[in-house]
Amino acid sequence: MVLSLLKQSDLFKKIPGEALKALIPLVREKTFTAGSVIFSQNSKAEKVYLLEKGQVALKTSLTNGLEITYEMITQRGDPFGWSALIEPYRHMTTALCLEDTGAVFFNRKDLSRLFPQHPLLGFKVMQNLSVLIANRLERTRRLLVGQI
Repeated sequence: MVLSLLKQSDLFKKIPGEALKALIPLVREKTFTAGSVIFSQNSKAEKVYLLEKGQVALKTSLTNGLEITYEMITQRGDPFGWSALIEPYRHMTTALCLEDTGAVFFNRKDLSRLFPQHPLLGFKVMQNLSVLIANRLERTRRLLVGQI
Protein backbone atom coordinates (compact mmCIF):
# COMPACT_ATOMS: atom_id res chain seq x y z
CA MET A 1 0.00 0.00 0.00
CA VAL A 2 2.75 2.49 0.97
CA LEU A 3 4.81 1.57 -2.08
CA SER A 4 1.87 2.34 -4.39
CA LEU A 5 1.43 5.72 -2.68
CA LEU A 6 5.12 6.52 -3.21
CA LYS A 7 4.85 5.56 -6.88
CA GLN A 8 1.86 7.94 -7.30
CA SER A 9 3.71 10.90 -5.83
CA ASP A 10 5.40 13.46 -8.06
CA LEU A 11 8.16 13.63 -5.45
CA PHE A 12 9.10 9.99 -6.11
CA LYS A 13 8.21 9.55 -9.79
CA LYS A 14 10.64 7.79 -12.12
CA ILE A 15 12.36 6.12 -9.17
CA PRO A 16 12.66 2.34 -9.50
CA GLY A 17 10.60 0.31 -7.03
CA GLU A 18 13.72 -1.24 -5.51
CA ALA A 19 15.08 2.21 -4.63
CA LEU A 20 11.70 3.26 -3.22
CA LYS A 21 11.72 0.27 -0.87
CA ALA A 22 14.54 1.96 1.07
CA LEU A 23 12.02 4.64 2.07
CA ILE A 24 9.40 2.28 3.48
CA PRO A 25 10.96 1.86 6.95
CA LEU A 26 10.97 5.66 7.31
CA VAL A 27 7.26 6.15 6.55
CA ARG A 28 5.01 7.30 9.39
CA GLU A 29 1.23 7.75 9.18
CA LYS A 30 -0.94 10.42 10.73
CA THR A 31 -4.57 11.45 10.58
CA PHE A 32 -5.91 14.96 11.07
CA THR A 33 -9.43 16.19 11.68
CA ALA A 34 -11.06 18.87 9.55
CA GLY A 35 -9.84 22.28 10.67
CA SER A 36 -6.49 20.99 11.95
CA VAL A 37 -3.32 22.88 11.13
CA ILE A 38 -0.60 20.46 10.05
CA PHE A 39 2.10 23.14 10.06
CA SER A 40 2.19 26.92 10.23
CA GLN A 41 3.85 29.51 8.05
CA ASN A 42 7.39 30.31 9.24
CA SER A 43 7.51 27.28 11.55
CA LYS A 44 10.46 24.92 11.45
CA ALA A 45 10.03 22.33 8.67
CA GLU A 46 10.79 18.85 9.96
CA LYS A 47 8.48 16.58 7.92
CA VAL A 48 7.64 15.95 4.28
CA TYR A 49 4.06 14.75 3.74
CA LEU A 50 2.21 12.78 1.08
CA LEU A 51 -1.56 12.98 1.03
CA GLU A 52 -3.38 9.67 1.43
CA LYS A 53 -6.92 11.01 1.63
CA GLY A 54 -8.64 14.29 2.36
CA GLN A 55 -7.95 17.83 1.32
CA VAL A 56 -5.35 20.34 2.52
CA ALA A 57 -5.21 24.06 1.74
CA LEU A 58 -1.81 25.75 1.67
CA LYS A 59 -2.36 29.31 2.85
CA THR A 60 -0.07 32.32 2.97
CA SER A 61 -0.49 35.26 5.29
CA LEU A 62 0.40 38.58 3.70
CA THR A 63 1.87 41.58 5.49
CA ASN A 64 -1.41 43.49 5.14
CA GLY A 65 -3.19 40.84 7.22
CA LEU A 66 -4.86 39.10 4.31
CA GLU A 67 -4.58 35.34 3.92
CA ILE A 68 -4.73 33.68 0.53
CA THR A 69 -5.07 30.03 -0.37
CA TYR A 70 -1.97 29.40 -2.38
CA GLU A 71 -2.51 25.80 -3.41
CA MET A 72 -4.85 22.89 -2.80
CA ILE A 73 -3.54 19.43 -2.00
CA THR A 74 -6.25 17.05 -3.18
CA GLN A 75 -4.77 14.06 -5.01
CA ARG A 76 -3.50 10.89 -3.40
CA GLY A 77 0.30 11.10 -3.31
CA ASP A 78 0.43 14.92 -3.54
CA PRO A 79 3.52 16.07 -1.63
CA PHE A 80 3.48 19.03 0.75
CA GLY A 81 5.76 20.32 3.46
CA TRP A 82 8.76 19.81 1.22
CA SER A 83 10.42 22.86 2.75
CA ALA A 84 11.84 20.24 5.10
CA LEU A 85 14.20 19.28 2.27
CA ILE A 86 15.52 22.79 1.59
CA GLU A 87 17.42 25.18 3.82
CA PRO A 88 16.53 27.19 5.85
CA TYR A 89 13.96 24.46 6.68
CA ARG A 90 11.06 26.88 7.27
CA HIS A 91 7.51 26.49 6.00
CA MET A 92 6.44 29.20 3.57
CA THR A 93 2.75 28.37 4.04
CA THR A 94 0.25 27.10 6.57
CA ALA A 95 -1.28 23.68 5.83
CA LEU A 96 -4.93 23.55 6.90
CA CYS A 97 -7.09 20.41 6.64
CA LEU A 98 -10.37 21.20 4.93
CA GLU A 99 -11.74 17.76 5.78
CA ASP A 100 -10.60 14.72 7.74
CA THR A 101 -7.21 13.92 6.24
CA GLY A 102 -4.75 11.06 6.21
CA ALA A 103 -1.12 11.49 5.29
CA VAL A 104 2.17 9.70 5.47
CA PHE A 105 5.31 11.60 6.33
CA PHE A 106 9.07 11.35 6.48
CA ASN A 107 11.23 13.06 9.07
CA ARG A 108 13.83 15.34 7.51
CA LYS A 109 16.63 13.88 9.62
CA ASP A 110 15.80 10.34 8.50
CA LEU A 111 15.92 11.37 4.84
CA SER A 112 19.18 13.26 5.34
CA ARG A 113 20.73 10.05 6.68
CA LEU A 114 19.23 7.86 3.94
CA PHE A 115 20.16 9.89 0.86
CA PRO A 116 23.97 9.58 1.27
CA GLN A 117 23.49 5.80 1.58
CA HIS A 118 21.33 5.77 -1.58
CA PRO A 119 22.69 8.63 -3.71
CA LEU A 120 20.58 7.84 -6.79
CA LEU A 121 17.43 7.97 -4.67
CA GLY A 122 18.50 11.28 -3.14
CA PHE A 123 19.40 12.71 -6.55
CA LYS A 124 16.07 11.69 -8.09
CA VAL A 125 14.06 13.08 -5.15
CA MET A 126 15.87 16.42 -5.40
CA GLN A 127 15.45 16.41 -9.18
CA ASN A 128 11.69 15.83 -8.76
CA LEU A 129 11.56 18.49 -6.06
CA SER A 130 13.15 20.96 -8.48
CA VAL A 131 10.33 20.30 -10.95
CA LEU A 132 7.73 20.82 -8.20
CA ILE A 133 9.34 24.13 -7.23
CA ALA A 134 9.55 25.26 -10.87
CA ASN A 135 5.87 24.43 -11.37
CA ARG A 136 4.87 26.33 -8.25
CA LEU A 137 6.96 29.31 -9.36
CA GLU A 138 5.23 29.28 -12.75
CA ARG A 139 1.77 29.18 -11.09
CA THR A 140 2.82 32.11 -8.90
CA ARG A 141 4.05 34.05 -11.91
CA ARG A 142 0.73 33.49 -13.68
CA LEU A 143 -1.16 34.57 -10.57
CA LEU A 144 0.89 37.75 -10.29
CA VAL A 145 0.56 38.61 -13.98
CA GLY A 146 -3.18 38.09 -13.77
CA GLN A 147 -3.39 40.38 -10.74
CA ILE A 148 -1.45 43.31 -12.20
